[in-house]
Amino acid sequence: MNAFQLCITMSFAENLLCGAPHKRFWHVETNLLAGRTFKDDADLNRQAQSWLEQTANARRIRELGASPKELFVAEKPHLVPLPLYVPEVYQLHRRDVDGYGYVHLHGMRYSAPTKALGRAVTVRETHGEVILLDGHEELARHQKLSGTDGRTQSTLPGHERRGNRPPTAPPEESRLRALGPAMADYLDRLKVRRGHRYGWSVRKLYAILCQYKTEDLLRAVELAAAHGLYDVARIEGILLQNLARQEYLLPMEPQDYEDSPGFIKGAGTPPSDMSPYDVETDREENDDAR
Repeated sequence: MNAFQLCITMSFAENLLCGAPHKRFWHVETNLLAGRTFKDDADLNRQAQSWLEQTANARRIRELGASPKELFVAEKPHLVPLPLYVPEVYQLHRRDVDGYGYVHLHGMRYSAPTKALGRAVTVRETHGEVILLDGHEELARHQKLSGTDGRTQSTLPGHERRGNRPPTAPPEESRLRALGPAMADYLDRLKVRRGHRYGWSVRKLYAILCQYKTEDLLRAVELAAAHGLYDVARIEGILLQNLARQEYLLPMEPQDYEDSPGFIKGAGTPPSDMSPYDVETDREENDDAR
């Protein structure tokens, strides 16, 4: 801090202590700067240092009952020197940890620990480092990537990425395989065809099993396997078509529905007399009249 900056700081502090924060730098503006000219910054600092020693610090402040010089002499034996610490300049960002365990910053990727997957973390960017924070807890500290060496990703030891994990079988898979060899064979082929979508397909199949009978699902799976269909979304359509053919198609043989118990039970009125509209009866009456 140079002499002029010190003057500004002292003036601001003095006005706060004296209960006049609205004046802020009034003392410096009306004393140091009034009527003075400065050749350059060095001349400004020299005059400011002289003004501090001879005027500002020597005058007695009524509210404090002493001058700054006198107060400093009295307080100096009790002062404890502080270690020199200049905090590094940094910039804060808010980022989400993606499914692979990385945060993205300026086109670069920095790894985070497994416990931070899917969570929002604070990224502190300094001149040479990128630090991941969860509140006050430091999660990871990376050397900042510049991209000049072709690297765009920084992975720390022990950070397990989700993308590199061996795929684990969904819990529903064992329940489906227990249905028999037909389902097990279909699942084996489904795993090869669907790849990373296999888990979703297994959960979809299990959801269908929870809604329909086991034998109906197995029949639909066997039909889908016979035609090479491994889009699980179509399994339910095949199942419903099978049910429609078995349960809801009317028999093709002619039947007398009017004499069936169901028809009689559902009839709300007695049968109507349709004899006046019988064509055969009218024809016989006309022949007799001739």
